[in-house]
Formats: sequence, C-alpha cells, structure tokens
Amino acid sequence: MIQRRRAREVVLQLLFQRDFNASLTEQQAEAFVRGRLRQQNLQEFALALYQGVVENLPAIDEELSSVAENWRLSRMSGIDRNVLRIGAYELMFSKETPPARCLE
Repeated sequence: MIQRRRAREVVLQLLFQRDFNASLTEQQAEAFVRGRLRQQNLQEFALALYQGVVENLPAIDEELSSVAENWRLSRMSGIDRNVLRIGAYELMFSKETPPARCLE
C-alpha cells in the first residue's frame, strides 16, 4: 500500500497541474506518470485513477460541494480540493475500494 500512496501523490500533482492547465493532454499525463513511477502496475494504477477523477469530475465536485459546509470548492486550496477529489472518486466510483462493513 505504501507504493500506491506514491502513485496517489503523483496523481495529486497531475490534478494540481490540471487546475492551472485544463488542456493537459493524455500523452502529457502519461509522460509525467512514467517519469515518476518505475513500476508498470503503479503507472497503470495512477493513470486509471487520474482518468477516473477527470472523467467523473462534475459528479465528484457536485457531491463535494453538497457536503462542504461554508466552503466553495473554488475557495479551497488546490491541494485540499484535489485530495478530496481523489478520495471521493475512490469511494464513489472505484471498483477496487471495498464496501463499508456494517457495524453492529
């Protein structure tokens, strides 16, 4: 899991870049990931995570906006906003994230 943490850091950097350059291409994202992660499985995980967040951004931002009390997403720091986006994507859309267990 420590390795996936590193992949998530790279995705966070990509999303932060995307905040300032929305025209970031898929090829540029792939080059960025491959330049920072050596293992193929981590590269694939990072690219899938990045693409998943970008593809589902409207739904993710809508959900975050609905639960962020007294905060607009545009007022959050770029790091905070994108960390929340990654976590929300994994909870809302990722098939790899296990469902919550019922506590009795």
